[in-house]
Order: sequence, then structure tokens, then C-alpha cells
Amino acid sequence: MAQAQGVTAVNGAALPASPVTPRTPADRAFVREVSDAVKRLNRGNFAGQGREVTFSIDRVTRLPVVKVVDVNTKEVLNQWPAEYVLQLAAGYAKDRRDSE
Repeated sequence: MAQAQGVTAVNGAALPASPVTPRTPADRAFVREVSDAVKRLNRGNFAGQGREVTFSIDRVTRLPVVKVVDVNTKEVLNQWPAEYVLQLAAGYAKDRRDSE
């Protein structure tokens, strides 16, 4: 199963997390822009009372992942792309590596 790791905005604060870090200035700019957007969403209570939006980079596929999380239980209420899409992408990437 793919694990989302990277830069996550939780309660409006961007938190760097390993092992995935942005590699290029464009990657860093993208992460900064999305993290700022997530902060604005959380400040505006966009996801609803008791919920927050998080952003991360999936460590296997390197795809951006946005989640709506219950702040009390930490349950993921919604996620884009869905977990099964990340698993398909990870499987596809593995198959490509194996065939090289």
C-alpha cells in the first residue's frame, strides 16, 4: 500500500516530512504554493467544523495527495487521488521498473 509522505499542512502549519523532499526549485515552489493554499482553506474552515485539509506527496508515486481529515479522530474522510489510484500508479511504476 502506498504511504503518503512529504509536506503536509496540518492545522494551517506546513510540516516537512521525510523521506520525500522536493528535488527542484519548481518542486519546492509547487509545494510552497499548495501548502499556502491548504493553510488558507483551513483558516477559512473550508472542510467544515472539526475537519482539516492536508497535502502530501506520495513517497512511492510522487503524486500530490490532498485529504480531508477529522481533526479529533484523524480519520481520512476524503482523499484525492483515491488510495486505489495510488496503488494502481505504484503497481504500474513497479512493472515499468521490472521490465527495464
